[in-house]
Amino acid sequence: MFQQWKTFLFTSAFLCAWALTPHTVSADSPAKAPAKRSADASKGKEKKAKETKKTTAKKAKKAAKKVSKKAAQKASKKTAAKPKKKKSSCPFKTKAACKELALCLKKSGDKVCMKVGEYFRDGQHGAKANQGQAVRFFAMACKGKHKEACFNAGLVHLGQSINPKEHAKSTYYFKVGCELKHPMSCLHFSDALSQGIGVKKDNKKAFAVMKKACDLKAAHACNSLARFYAKGFGDQKKLTQALKTMQVGCKKGDAENCLQIANSYFNGKGYKKDIKKAFAYYKKTCDLGFREGCYPAAKMLSSGQGTKKDPKQAKSYLKKACMIGITKACIQLHGNTPPPPPRNPPKTTPKPKPSKRK
Repeated sequence: MFQQWKTFLFTSAFLCAWALTPHTVSADSPAKAPAKRSADASKGKEKKAKETKKTTAKKAKKAAKKVSKKAAQKASKKTAAKPKKKKSSCPFKTKAACKELALCLKKSGDKVCMKVGEYFRDGQHGAKANQGQAVRFFAMACKGKHKEACFNAGLVHLGQSINPKEHAKSTYYFKVGCELKHPMSCLHFSDALSQGIGVKKDNKKAFAVMKKACDLKAAHACNSLARFYAKGFGDQKKLTQALKTMQVGCKKGDAENCLQIANSYFNGKGYKKDIKKAFAYYKKTCDLGFREGCYPAAKMLSSGQGTKKDPKQAKSYLKKACMIGITKACIQLHGNTPPPPPRNPPKTTPKPKPSKRK
């Protein structure tokens, strides 16, 4: 019994002492356990959220890479299927003209090259006019025995007459065109021979070529042939026939034909000598603007040969003759040989008079 009371008292004293003594509650105490658990749970959620963000970012990057690869593959396929268009070397804007250019460069056909030369000469089908390229293709067509192309090549070279070398080239193409029986080529080749343009002067050969041009019915060739007859070339029996053609030309206003008729009347070649008719034709040539007929008309007016004397009109015709540099006319007018004045002198504007101040 005593023993039981002893244990009871001891435990009660111990409990009272424990209750009276101050003490701290540890972090692992059951009172604070729920707060710790909630903090750990929030930390875990944050970690999971960060991990999910990282994984989603990685997935997005991978997906973007895949998409970019697919887009690059598609783009490469498109570029492979549709190669880049190269800039065409054709100067023309139409497909037909470009085809003709390609055909000419491959086969150098006469008709096709002739067309291409015309395109460059006239600036057709969107191309700029280029005379150098025009001559190139005309020459190619001329090699293919296209007679009109030879004539066109000669004309282009003649248009570039500032360079003396171009004269020889133009004469060469006129010669080739004449050999191919192109009438206008023969006419130009004869003129070149008679004047010595790009070739040695040869009037006999010029006469023969002009006769060919007249036979081929070139414009004005027969009139030019008549002048050769009037100068004594060829069969003089044909001079009367030539003068008939010159009469037609003179009536149409060809002053050179009128001059040849005047000379034939004055010299008695082809016609009976008739000074009155000679004066009438010399006067007509001068009035038509061909001033080589002005000096003989002035002489006849001053002397009264074939017409009445008229010193005033004779002086006016002498002035016209002096204008083109006929020294005899200038001597009769001025007593010396001054340089002829310009035909179209520049207009001088009068200087304004200074205004008088009041």
